[in-house]
Order: sequence, then structure tokens, then C-alpha cells
Amino acid sequence: MAASLAEPEPQPLFPLRKYTIIFTVSWITLASTFASTSILSAMPEIASDLSTTIEIISITNAALLAAMGFSRLIWGPIAAAFGRIPAYNAAVFVLMITCIATALSTALAGFTVTRVLGGLSGTTFMIIGQEVVSDICSSGVQGTAIGIFLSGSVIGPALGPCIGGIIVSYTTWRVIYWVQTAMVGVGLVLSLWVMRGIPNSHEHPSTPKTQPSKLATRLHLMYSEANPIKALQYLLVPNILLTVLTCSLLSTYQYFLLTTIRMTINPRFAFTTPLTSGLFYIAPGAGFLFGSILGGWVSDQTMRYYSDKSTSTNATRPQVPPHIRLRACLPNLFVVFPAAMMAYGWTLQARRGGLAVSIVTSFVGGACLMGAYTALNTYLGEALPSHRSAILAEKFILQYGVAAISSSIAVPLVNSIGVGITFTIYMFASPTVAATIPVGGVLTLAVAVYGAEMQAWAMKRFPTLH
Repeated sequence: MAASLAEPEPQPLFPLRKYTIIFTVSWITLASTFASTSILSAMPEIASDLSTTIEIISITNAALLAAMGFSRLIWGPIAAAFGRIPAYNAAVFVLMITCIATALSTALAGFTVTRVLGGLSGTTFMIIGQEVVSDICSSGVQGTAIGIFLSGSVIGPALGPCIGGIIVSYTTWRVIYWVQTAMVGVGLVLSLWVMRGIPNSHEHPSTPKTQPSKLATRLHLMYSEANPIKALQYLLVPNILLTVLTCSLLSTYQYFLLTTIRMTINPRFAFTTPLTSGLFYIAPGAGFLFGSILGGWVSDQTMRYYSDKSTSTNATRPQVPPHIRLRACLPNLFVVFPAAMMAYGWTLQARRGGLAVSIVTSFVGGACLMGAYTALNTYLGEALPSHRSAILAEKFILQYGVAAISSSIAVPLVNSIGVGITFTIYMFASPTVAATIPVGGVLTLAVAVYGAEMQAWAMKRFPTLH
């Protein structure tokens, strides 16, 4: 058990290379998540060009999110057999090729297939990227470092529709995918340059470490890692399960907000072009970025505070358990986030307040959402560090699965019952119960208080998880 819980020391790197690596994995994550939302402000134009409806285009976006969730079942086995950096670079190359294919597609079927194939490489960048950041940064600054890394994943979903709205206002939607191709291409060049020989503190125990093994051995590794039951086994650990559920609920709301902006903002403020609604994405996007970086820093300061507090009563400086980090995000989940998002939905529904109200509430809601998400994500990497990759993979399977459902039903739901009621339903179903008690907050509070006990129980009950 101790071996599973111990956090290996990060490998020493020159500061410049460390920062370049963090920038590279952040950039590639930005480029991949850009794909998940880049068409949101261009859906009417794409639907018209491909002779279909906005609802169908919305469903293709949901299919892409679902593919992103299950991508680790493909790339995880490849990484186990051939090494994580070769798998990472191969996934970047595949994403670039699918971007080109999507830009050239002339029918709905081809458009859908190429987008889904691109999605099948998506979370590989987030999982391996966070592994790399954790390997090169000490635990005292991991929250801040991962917050910076996650800035790519939070800027991408907001930057996508903003850039997409600008592009489709002046040219064809296909240019969106040529821009994305260029972004991914830059990321591939950077990755091939800076990721060579990167230290790996959490190498898979069965990964070949010296001479290349025979093809049969590698195929056996791939087969064993592709087991879907094995891929979800760490959800048996209660603190992992509750944290993953909270991340999934927050992601559900994030994609619901981004999917519905054009259809809610344009009618409310009489915007007539995708450019104007696309620019509105800057507000939640700025909130995502601010919350991601600040949330990571605050979680680090929380760990430091409790460490200093323990030091004052002990002769030696004790190691603070990782679940203490989650106390940093409780105010967001219980109070500020639900209040901001309810205000955003109902001011749009009632046509009260001006554009400034929508901008401020979407910014505050986005900042609170990502502030909490960063602390939760950092905790998942610290809870069982020797199994970080598997745990993050499980998180993304569930997270993008529910995000896909959220994205697919958002447009029909708003069309049927209105934005205010829809936002209220989402707040009940994801971050709130009884209108004032956030589910995510309750789950996080349980882990923040009893996380160590939950994990100890699971390790004793399921010894194969060590």
C-alpha cells in the first residue's frame, strides 16, 4: 500500500526546458479541445452547407466528445506497449490528418466520421500531459503547474467558437479546420523537439525499458491494457469515484453553457452575425483561464497553510494528505458558482439586465467552475500517483461521456422550455440539489474530510488495486 501512495520525486530538469515542456503540452491540449467547440458558432452555416439541421450538427459534436472520452482505451494500450511519448506524438499526427480530412469533407457522413476519428486522440494529450507535468514539478507547486497546463484545455473550448465565429463571418467554415491543422502541426513540431528523452517517474511496470521487445509481447501488452473492466477499476475507490463524478458534473455544465451561447445570446441582444456571438465566448473563456490558474495556486496555498499549521504543533514538518487540497474549492461549489450561473440563465430568460450582466455572470461562473476543476484534477493525480494515468483515463471516460449527453440535448432543451428553466434543471441535476446545496460541493466535502479513510478502506477491500 505504501508503495502505491508514495509520490516519487520529480526528475530534475533545467528551468527553460521545464517551461518549454509545460507550454508544449498545454498548446497541444488547447489545439485538441479547440476541435470540440470550434463549430458551435458556425453550426447554421455548416448545416446549410451539408444539407442538414443544426440539431444534427450538434449531435456530431456530441459524438466527438464521446470519442474523446473513450480515446484512452485506444492510446493507453499503445502507450503501454511502445512508450508514452511515441504514443503521444502519434496521436498528435493522427489529429492533424483528421483535421485536414474534415476541412475537405463534402458530405455529412464524411464530416462526422473524420471528426469522431479526431476525437479518438483527444484525452491522450490531457492524460499524458498531466503525467509529464507531475513528473517534472514538485508536489508543492503541482497545483499551480497543472493549473497552467489545464489553461490549454479550458482556453480551447472557449477560443474555438470565438475564432470560429470570426472565420465564418468572413469566409467558409472549412477555414476553421485549416487553422486547427496549423495549430496541431505547430504542436507536433514542438513535441518532437522538446519531449525526446523526457524523464518518466511513473512508467507502466510492463512497459519495455531496455531493448525493444518482440511484436507479440507488445501486442499482448496492448491487449491486456485494452480491457474495459480494468480501465474502470479505480472507480471502486470511493474518493476517486466521488471526485471523478464532480469533475464530470462540472464538465457537463461547461459544455452546456458553450453549446447554447449563440442561440441564447443572439436573440436576447439582437445579434445578427456569428461574429458578435463568437466574441461573447471571450467572457466565459477568460473566466475559465483565470479560474484554472488561480484555482491551482489557491489549492497549493491551502496545502501550504495546513502544512504550516501542522508544523506549529510537531517537531518535524508532516506531509499533508492530498485530499486537504479540495478544501480550496468548497466555497465555489457551494455558493458562488451556482449563484452566478442561475443569475446568467434567468436574466437571459426574463430579458432583464444588459449585456454586462451576462458577461460578468458567465465570467464569474466560468472562473469558479475551473477553479474547482483544477483542484479536483490535481487531487486525482496525487491520490494514487503510481496509477495516475489509469485514474485520469477513467475520469475522462466518464467526464466526456456525460459532456456528450449534455451537448446533444442542450439545443433541443432550450428550444423546448427556454434558457432559464433549462439552466435551473442543469443546476439541480449537476451542481445543485434543493436549489442551494451543490451536489459537487457535497461530494467534494466528503472527500476533503474522509478521503484518506475512503482510500484506506478501498485498498484493504480490493488489494489488486495496489
